[in-house]
Amino acid sequence: MLKSKPSLSRRKINNSGAEQELIIVSNRCPVSNLRKGAESISIGGLTSALHQVAMEQDATWVFVSDNANYEYIKSGEEVPGINYNLVPVKFPEKVYKAYYNGYSNSLIWPLFHYFPDKCLFSDQDWEHYKTVNEEIAKNIAEIAKAKPNAKIWIQDYHLLLVADYLRKLGVGNKIGLFLHIPFPTYEIFRILPQRQELLNAMLCYDLVGFHTKSYVSNFRRSVRRLVGQSLAPAGTYVIENEGHSTHIYDFPISVDTQYILDLNEAEATHKLSKDLREKIRQPYIGLGVDRLDYTKGIAHRLKALDLFFKLNPKYRGKLTFIQIAVPSRSQVGEYDKIKNEVEEMVARINGQYGDLSWQPVIFINRSVPFQKLVSYFQIADFALITPLRDGMNLVAKEFLLSKKPEASLILSELAGAAEALPGLDFVNPYNISQMAECIKDVIENPGKQSEVTLSHVEGLKNYDVHQWARNFLSMLSEIERSDESTRPVRQTI
Repeated sequence: MLKSKPSLSRRKINNSGAEQELIIVSNRCPVSNLRKGAESISIGGLTSALHQVAMEQDATWVFVSDNANYEYIKSGEEVPGINYNLVPVKFPEKVYKAYYNGYSNSLIWPLFHYFPDKCLFSDQDWEHYKTVNEEIAKNIAEIAKAKPNAKIWIQDYHLLLVADYLRKLGVGNKIGLFLHIPFPTYEIFRILPQRQELLNAMLCYDLVGFHTKSYVSNFRRSVRRLVGQSLAPAGTYVIENEGHSTHIYDFPISVDTQYILDLNEAEATHKLSKDLREKIRQPYIGLGVDRLDYTKGIAHRLKALDLFFKLNPKYRGKLTFIQIAVPSRSQVGEYDKIKNEVEEMVARINGQYGDLSWQPVIFINRSVPFQKLVSYFQIADFALITPLRDGMNLVAKEFLLSKKPEASLILSELAGAAEALPGLDFVNPYNISQMAECIKDVIENPGKQSEVTLSHVEGLKNYDVHQWARNFLSMLSEIERSDESTRPVRQTI
């Protein structure tokens, strides 16, 4: 059994009252660039959505730590720019790899994104996944002893079992989970060997949040088929299981709207855009922005571009497509294959259609600072955001806030964002000819989305990522928990 104690960084807390206390739990440290003498830190990914709410409340942030962050925080060094506690929980490398590279990203990730053929099934990975979840729960339980009124907010698929372990440890706090990836249909979910254990654990939460109503419906159906406990009638959002009520609801995640709008207006961003546009002489620019992941459909997108240039020779030399693919999960073998496949396709397209003065596809395989990313949004005539499956896809929303009025967004109908952004040009990312036709259509009809874009921008102003977090925590606060003394205790998973 692993033993670890909470290691709280030594900083002042902005205490705004017990009713506001919050414990956030995630796989990764919310800040990077942690080193002695650093004057600033970096905040990115899903953690940027939660940073502000952690700053506003008496927050403690528990996370699965890498060695560098663990040693830095344990040393008691100040972390500039934050006023909440950081609690790293460290694991042996073998355990972490099986939990993260194994069960989380070689089974849950591909399966929940509808890629069962990419799943690796390992009983040992499952055991280590349970170990990490249980140890995280023990650390939370220690903190909760001093914070009995604190809300506990678990993030994502790495930590689905935590609430079950917390209940077994006698923790009576309200506990919420937000799943940042899709929840698949019952026919896909049933493939998971530990499907029963995972669902039972998720039903220990008081509130489970999903991006879309479709994911809520998928979860309800899996519960009905696999757990067999009483569900409230369709159209309501409560599941009764073993004397406990779990509320399920859709909370479509948003972006930091004002931050993006400010960057969009910044002089430095416009200078970056001008410099980029001067380097690309072609009249039309297309853009793709993704992590380098098989779920993002980059290869299918490149096939569509290949077909577009084949069918529309008049656009050869006139359209440059920029594909930004940020490296991801390099320790998972499947991702090296994707990188090689994409690079080969880019080389083939450039070799077939390009010449000394023009490259059809510019491939950028590195992280891009967000301000520069906004400048890419500003110069694009269209963005091709066509994941094969995506929980939401925030790039689509970021593009709408930054693009020029005549630019268009081509969006996969299989992204969660498609439910949140009606009226755009939707494509089936497996339909190569449809994507090629849509590229031609948006180039030849500039401004076709201008009216609907204005509507979506107003919507994003009213519902940004901070409102998303407030909505979730507000609903969690309002839930009346069942009496823990009457709750049956299940056997350990």
